[in-house]
Amino acid sequence: MEFGGETPMPVFFPLGIGRAGGTVRMADQLQDRAVEHVAELFGAALPACPGHRHPLSARLVDGNALWECPADRDHHREPIVVTDWAAALPRLFAPQRWDWGGIDARFSTVPPDPDAVTNVHLVGRVGDRVVICRDGTDHWFLPGGTREPDESTEDCAAREMLEEAGARIVGPLRALGAHHAVTDRPRPYRPHQPHPEFAWLWCVADVVLDSTPTNPPDGEQVVEVRACPPAEAAALLNPSADWYGELLDLAQLL
Repeated sequence: MEFGGETPMPVFFPLGIGRAGGTVRMADQLQDRAVEHVAELFGAALPACPGHRHPLSARLVDGNALWECPADRDHHREPIVVTDWAAALPRLFAPQRWDWGGIDARFSTVPPDPDAVTNVHLVGRVGDRVVICRDGTDHWFLPGGTREPDESTEDCAAREMLEEAGARIVGPLRALGAHHAVTDRPRPYRPHQPHPEFAWLWCVADVVLDSTPTNPPDGEQVVEVRACPPAEAAALLNPSADWYGELLDLAQLL
């Protein structure tokens, strides 16, 4: 589905209630957070009614996701577009350069081609806590990794959670978005992967920690698994990339 101003932009939030309905739900929650004393993070990025100077409300109107003025619903409406999220979460949506793989990447809520997904990573939630892992070099990361040949994204997420966190997925696997990427390396990381363009998929799901990481020899060797509040998780993850906190913000909205 496309919503657009001057340039139509696709929006996708797979929340099980339809794309437009999911967009409205996320927009409404994001707007609520802006009103509830976190305007320093989101408020300036969200549209306000030019006539009444108050936040617009997210509404589903005739199947379309719209910002709407509660005081003048018939005259002030505008589409909800991807740029609303990009403005609200600037670090997450900023262009990335991953030198370790010669990769240029950019996050988007636009769904990637399933065949383009090479990696699946997960924000695993235990109640209101986030599961993170630490390897032997004191590097903290979110569980996830490379898809095997012919492996579905769901199976990849389940396998990686077990291998790296000793956790089981117990709720729906929801896509947050993906880093759409291109590499300047001459060959793919593994022969079965698409090249030079590919995508890293980021998901969120409820999990249960009921075993220990299996630590296969060809993967990260995890020495600690921690379920911690999102703010603590972001602080531990951010030395790797300063956008992790905003990814966790996005996950909390779902």
